[in-house]
Amino acid sequence: ELIAQVPLERREVRRVRDSVDPRGRDASLGLLAAIEHPGIGGQDDGEIRDEDPEHPAAPERREQRHEQRGPPHRRHRAQVIASGARERAPRDPALRRAGARRILVLPLYPQYSATTTASTFDAVCKELRGWRWLPELRFVNHYHDDPGYISALAQSVKTFWQTNGEPDKLLMSFHGIPRDYFLAGDPYFCECQKTGRLLAEALGLSADRWQISFQSRLGPRQWLQPYTDKSLKMLAKSGIKTIHVICPGFSADCLETLEEIAVENRDLFLAAGGERYAYIPCLNSDPSHMEMLKNLVSRHISGWVPALSEAERAQVLRQRRELAVAMGAAN
Repeated sequence: ELIAQVPLERREVRRVRDSVDPRGRDASLGLLAAIEHPGIGGQDDGEIRDEDPEHPAAPERREQRHEQRGPPHRRHRAQVIASGARERAPRDPALRRAGARRILVLPLYPQYSATTTASTFDAVCKELRGWRWLPELRFVNHYHDDPGYISALAQSVKTFWQTNGEPDKLLMSFHGIPRDYFLAGDPYFCECQKTGRLLAEALGLSADRWQISFQSRLGPRQWLQPYTDKSLKMLAKSGIKTIHVICPGFSADCLETLEEIAVENRDLFLAAGGERYAYIPCLNSDPSHMEMLKNLVSRHISGWVPALSEAERAQVLRQRRELAVAMGAAN
């Protein structure tokens, strides 16, 4: 399936009073797969447009987009949708020109949160309010415990350790949200905990070899804890000399992972007495990650009535034309 990548802002819409915009310009990506319908058969798959080449994650987006190109799933095809800021998705005229009748929305946030996943769905639905002929929609809420996702994470850690050795502790740092959101029913905290537990099990780590923390808090409000920066200082002072940090809540590296986690937090750890600090990159365009996403999309588009073939579409059009002429329409 050919899939478009759309940068998504980390923002809450209506579900909470306060918006969350922790470095939103660098938030994760989303995929929009517009499944083929009678109006786009036989057209070229097109190209991704409007991508910001200066965005820190742009190289990974391009690589992910390239890796997503593969054979059609049975008789379904997915039309490429132009990329751009979340506010423009799916506003690009290419989507309407293609006449997409079925759209699968897959935010690349493994763990669901109203601040990210739900607000993405809100943005898509808000745009579609202006469409006269609405397409069929499917939304993917999360994939935090998908076996392929956990396996890809575990393999990335093992590969990193083959080169860099194993640390005293593996810190799994997830993006934070205000604690009030969790208490209001947001499942994000629980899904982060499950991802961390499954990853630790896949790596065979004992309880003292790994920990979960939450990064990027803003303002005076209480956010999910423990905080990543404070955890790093505490671990260093407790005698942990070597630590590796991974961010399982991000599908692709961005300014937040490459600067806050890889650089700023490294300095905190070393200043507090730690000796070796390493950041394990996101899955990015790793083949196992791409395969997992392809399988995820394939599962979620299954069950849709397959699109008609070119010959079948032509036959339907002939029948409709003949019926219209019989009813008095000009030929």
